[in-house]
Amino acid sequence: AVLKGDSKVVCTPNKPTKKKVSNFEVSTDTATYKLSFNINPEKLTKASMELKAVKTVECEAGFTRVCPSGAAGSCPEGMFNFCPYNGSPAAAEDSWACSCLQTRMLELDVQAGLNPLGECHGECICMSGDMEAITKKQKPTFFGPKEMPSYCNN
Repeated sequence: AVLKGDSKVVCTPNKPTKKKVSNFEVSTDTATYKLSFNINPEKLTKASMELKAVKTVECEAGFTRVCPSGAAGSCPEGMFNFCPYNGSPAAAEDSWACSCLQTRMLELDVQAGLNPLGECHGECICMSGDMEAITKKQKPTFFGPKEMPSYCNN
């Protein structure tokens, strides 16, 4: 959804005045926006957004897709949110590109509660839904929650 209060239309120069634009389309890689607004004085009167289908890249055998966590922990369809160190998803989304990581290494990191991007990464990630079962694997009784190593907090 488009938040009109957080959106702004600016026209330069300040002539013509008192004109209206209806259903002006702007397109990006991820969405198409349809805007209606007044020109001089500028006012956004109507806005809509249609998300484009995300092209998913399949990983080769032995590799698993890992993506940034979206706002409030949202993940692409078929993926789940994993937060290392018993963390919580951030309010804002991360912006790095999805990648394919070696499945066996990913399993070991998830079982240990570590971020597969590196042990000093505390952010949540999205990973392929078929990895979710590994998070429920029984751990030894002496296994406690991991904390980020102190040398990461520089």
